[in-house]
Amino acid sequence: MREYNELTKELLAQGYDENHYPDYVKLPGGVYGKSQLENLYGGFEYTRIYAEKFVYKTGCGLFVKGSEVISDFYCGKNHSHENNNPVVRCPFNKAGNCEKSFDCVHEWCECHRTEEPYQADFCLEKERMKKAEHIKEKYRQFSEQRNGRVCENHMRYDEKTDSVIFAYRPSFCTTACYHPNFCPILQKQLDKKKGNVFYDVKKIYPPKEQKTGQISLFNDTGQTVIEKGKKVFKSPISMDIAQAYVKVQSKELEEKFRLNNSFEWFANPEFSFEIMNIRAEKKETRDIFQDIADIKEGAVIIHESDAIENKKIAKRERRDKAKEQKKNRLAKKIRENGELSFEEQRAIEKLFDDVEVRRLKSEAKPKEEQLRLF
Repeated sequence: MREYNELTKELLAQGYDENHYPDYVKLPGGVYGKSQLENLYGGFEYTRIYAEKFVYKTGCGLFVKGSEVISDFYCGKNHSHENNNPVVRCPFNKAGNCEKSFDCVHEWCECHRTEEPYQADFCLEKERMKKAEHIKEKYRQFSEQRNGRVCENHMRYDEKTDSVIFAYRPSFCTTACYHPNFCPILQKQLDKKKGNVFYDVKKIYPPKEQKTGQISLFNDTGQTVIEKGKKVFKSPISMDIAQAYVKVQSKELEEKFRLNNSFEWFANPEFSFEIMNIRAEKKETRDIFQDIADIKEGAVIIHESDAIENKKIAKRERRDKAKEQKKNRLAKKIRENGELSFEEQRAIEKLFDDVEVRRLKSEAKPKEEQLRLF
């Protein structure tokens, strides 16, 4: 059984129970025992409206509103409203080194309730506003150092070093752009022409060594497969962003391939690969002469666009075949005067027109008269 929180212990000592308790508390969910007090939250909980009216104080004397703290925070012990020890993130970034804190868990400071009136001049909210202004000033200074060639999408403030870290990743611009149509980093209007980043992958499968005494029906001589025209982005992007990706971020393609194709090394530890011909283009272009040269060297060439189109064709053929089989099955049932379910009747309305239905019914065999025994 989990230990009751301090609020529950106090209410039980006053004679309250799960059927009779004050209106400022509630019974939460997560019950695992016979009693509703045997729950994951340690018994009773304050109602949200009641808890948000509390005034807390940190070890360094900052006043904190009940709505600003984090309750049900577990780290060695449960920090909550009910235990009078919720936590807030330290605005001074002491990271566990604060001597004035009641109990500091990394950068989280424990708070205790106080009967003193809330003081807006010395509170957590004011310190957070000061910190926000400090970070804003750091961003401004960093922007001046780079002559305005910065973007919030590629910057972050590091509290440990009190500095701004800038890492340009053009792929971020394809999902969230803070400056539509204009890139402050490139200092230009983005090209309205769309394209993508294409690349080729050369997969080398060396022959597997046969174990002593092992007999194989196949002669495993190894194989080289080159997959060409693979896309980095699912949808077209500005050619400026595509070209920036090739210059700045294309090295990550190797890491992504290793992450998404780790099974290749399980199948053959000697497997190797090479990312080749990374380029930004409006649409995929093919070098037929290079394809012929690769085939002469024994490589298998697979173009990504062809593979996708073949999958679509195969899927369409499977769908058409299933549709035809369904039509034949329903047509047979109509001819035999079989009973049709509601779903089958709906399917007939979609697959057959009125002329076909009348023709099938005209071909139906008359029902044999049943003999009645009296």
